[in-house]
Amino acid sequence: MGENDPVRTYRDEAIVLRTHDLGEADRILTMLTREHGLVRAVAKGCAAPRASSAAGWSRSA
Repeated sequence: MGENDPVRTYRDEAIVLRTHDLGEADRILTMLTREHGLVRAVAKGCAAPRASSAAGWSRSA
């Protein structure tokens, strides 16, 4: 995909196989889906720093 290619949006269930941190607040996800196979995506803002008083850390599926 080049810089001028349109962004593709998928709606599918997936299993996250791997995550890579990308900067402070972003992650690259490698996921396996039934409909689209192996998919890589960028999750922006998902790893944003939280206050030290925040209770735990949770991931949404």
